[in-house]
Amino acid sequence: MSIAVLNFKDLSIPEQIIKTRNIINHTKDNTDFPNPDPSIADMTASVNLLESTCLLASGRGHSFVTKMNFQEKKHYALMMLFVGYVQAESGGDEIKIISTALDVKKRGGKLKGLGAVNNVRQLKWGREGEVRVRWNLLKGARSFVSQTSVNWKKGWQYTDFAGTKTTLVIGKLVHEGYTWVRIAGINSMGIGAWSNPVRVKVG
Repeated sequence: MSIAVLNFKDLSIPEQIIKTRNIINHTKDNTDFPNPDPSIADMTASVNLLESTCLLASGRGHSFVTKMNFQEKKHYALMMLFVGYVQAESGGDEIKIISTALDVKKRGGKLKGLGAVNNVRQLKWGREGEVRVRWNLLKGARSFVSQTSVNWKKGWQYTDFAGTKTTLVIGKLVHEGYTWVRIAGINSMGIGAWSNPVRVKVG
């Protein structure tokens, strides 16, 4: 069995941008992957934003570099979701994986996805329109993604967070309202199981 890998670790941001655009070009109209998840449009929007923040950060102040680094992490998480999609759709077929311009590595046996994130809880209220949450470490997770919903049964939306830390500040929420939050880990198999939804109070 072959495993789809992104191999962004040793790439500069400009190199990540070039590789992402190559992946997009190879996946677009690829009959082995007719419904990419994330979509071609989502990946394109993400890499465009990464490129714009990279250009703005060149020779600028700390705030621009911080925005660039944040978008790099967010883009990485999005592309890892795509890696998981390709792995699942290809069934580990090396030729199919390579057709998307992703890299491959060999591995025997069955691949295991991530379990659910545990113990998501609210920390002291953040600033107005924000919530702060924390969760336990998850073995094998390379990064985390989060979603919020005003109704825990439906309407889940991804937040602007993606990274390796186990704490999160979610902003742009209704002041003094409530929202539901859930967290999932990401590894080479893509996104893992979601945590149990937690109802939190917005600052």
